Amino acid sequence: MRKTSFSDTELLDLLEAKGKEGWCPCLLNDDSQHWTVVGDGMQNVPIDAPCDIQTTFWVEKHQWKNSIREALEAFALEALDNEENSDE
Repeated sequence: MRKTSFSDTELLDLLEAKGKEGWCPCLLNDDSQHWTVVGDGMQNVPIDAPCDIQTTFWVEKHQWKNSIREALEAFALEALDNEENSDE
């Protein structure tokens, strides 16, 4: 059975784990109280991290959620889908 809800700890651990795997999950707000977690975009390459960087993200309309929790859970489900598809 597919998991559809996650504890706060599971969500934060997943963000950290995916970051260590090379993903770049970023929690974004659109100033209208919509939220998403995305990693698609571009940035300048930091020479000495952490440092000032400029980042641009691409967000599709369907990725915006009404709460931080919804955005984090959508990210978690996408990550699980990617793991399941990579196992095939």
